[in-house]
Amino acid sequence: MIIINKKVTVLIFTQSLEKGGAEKQAVLLSNLLSETYNVILIVFYPSSLINKTEYTIESKVSLYFLHGNFFNKVIKLYKIIKEKSPNILFNYLLLPNLLGGILSKIINGSISIGGIRSAVLDKKKIKLNRFAHNYLNKKTIFNNYLGCDLYSSLGFKKERTLVINNGINVNTEIIVRKKKLVPNILSVGRFEAVKDYYTALKAIKKLLNSGMKFKYTIIGWGSLQNQIMHWISELEIPNENIELIINPSNIEYYYLNSDIFIQTSLFEGLSNSILEAMSYSLPIIATDVGDNSKLIKNEYNGFLVKVKDSDLIVKHLIEMLSNYDNRIRYGQYSYKIIKENYSVEAMKINYMNLINMLTNG
Repeated sequence: MIIINKKVTVLIFTQSLEKGGAEKQAVLLSNLLSETYNVILIVFYPSSLINKTEYTIESKVSLYFLHGNFFNKVIKLYKIIKEKSPNILFNYLLLPNLLGGILSKIINGSISIGGIRSAVLDKKKIKLNRFAHNYLNKKTIFNNYLGCDLYSSLGFKKERTLVINNGINVNTEIIVRKKKLVPNILSVGRFEAVKDYYTALKAIKKLLNSGMKFKYTIIGWGSLQNQIMHWISELEIPNENIELIINPSNIEYYYLNSDIFIQTSLFEGLSNSILEAMSYSLPIIATDVGDNSKLIKNEYNGFLVKVKDSDLIVKHLIEMLSNYDNRIRYGQYSYKIIKENYSVEAMKINYMNLINMLTNG
């Protein structure tokens, strides 16, 4: 049973509101908890890339953007924490983990909780996050089990680790798509090396050579946009078979009008794009990295493949494109997995249980 304390103030501290999984989850958590607690959302790096559709912030959330140089931002952050006296600080990513943890030590009364949203960090970030985890923050929340287990083996105090999966708004009922002459294949994610779009494009080229009819849409943003366009040209993938969409405001349209979702990441934590695709009743083909194996079961709601295995991706794409009934069945199972295990309701309950344990303990 959850004991609600309406006098509790929760501060959520994120680096930015640029389009990314951690940022999206920070806003989602702010909105969810504002239904019960006083919630403050602080953004260290204000950005012009806020997507009004994805980042709609409820009016009950007190929103602060920090401006000026780094020193001025830290002073402003200190003043907000001192004035508002939050019971809990939820920090998202490295900089908030450090600053939130340090300021909670300086200003007694606030409990600082770190947040690590990736299963793979570079060595410098691991050291700094380990310091924040072991000495500054009371606990660190991981959104995936792979990262939690990995970092626990690298000196992160096990008793301070906690896994709370990302939650996702399921905005539709289960979808039964109509059969198409030319099905749509979709990928969504940042245009960065870790997403390994070259393997996806190689698979698409091989799929074209097999004679299958389809269209492939890539949605995203990032530093490799021009490189991806070069690969498309290099592989001679015709324009009628591929579309590159940059940062659309109506991403739901593309999920609804797709038939298969593929992801070729080299590593993941808990993939937001796969969660979203599953919530739209899509069958999934994805690399066996991060927590993907907890989302995808072979021949149940899709297929897991080895990293860079374009041939196996093609094999499974041909299977799905050739069998409409399997596509629909796999997609329905995807929806059920999300609805039962990764809903925003489950996420909210997990965070409320944590808040109540910390504030009443």
